[in-house]
Amino acid sequence: HAAFRVGPRSLSLGGLTSLTPEVAVPLANGTDSLALSGLTALTPETAAVLARRSGSLDLSGMTALTPETAAALAGLEGALDLSGLATLAPESAAALSQFRARELSLDGLCALAPEVAAALAARQEQTDEREYADTLSLGGLTTLTPAAAGPGVRAFGREPVPKVVGMCAGSDRRVVGGGGEPRR
Repeated sequence: HAAFRVGPRSLSLGGLTSLTPEVAVPLANGTDSLALSGLTALTPETAAVLARRSGSLDLSGMTALTPETAAALAGLEGALDLSGLATLAPESAAALSQFRARELSLDGLCALAPEVAAALAARQEQTDEREYADTLSLGGLTTLTPAAAGPGVRAFGREPVPKVVGMCAGSDRRVVGGGGEPRR
């Protein structure tokens, strides 16, 4: 059974572990905020239905994202939380680069491959023309290589990369930003 919480403008079904496109239809037409944080995977068909909504969508329990599902979610007009993803394939990042909504959260990523950083930076550059601030949240990022930092520094807030960015869980590699070389 699914955990069920509802507010005046939000619906949380955090205990829901699967969702068919047919069941997603009424959810896509509802509240401003929909939390489906119990889902660990989503088919492209179900993602396409959910992307019809205009409010925020919390899919923070997802642990994998295929390029097809990412492409379907790119049509969402509201905020999208995918902070459960620990990794992101370049193909999925390229599909997410088409995401035009106001906020994309990828807080579960602790490192960015240069190809992923370039795809996400392309998204930021495209949304810089918007009238309101667009947000790409990479709050879990602890490792950043100089190759990945290049596009990131240009598009992610235009702030300099800190000297020691950190360590990714399970890694013995420290990364120095700002043109430095990786350290072990």
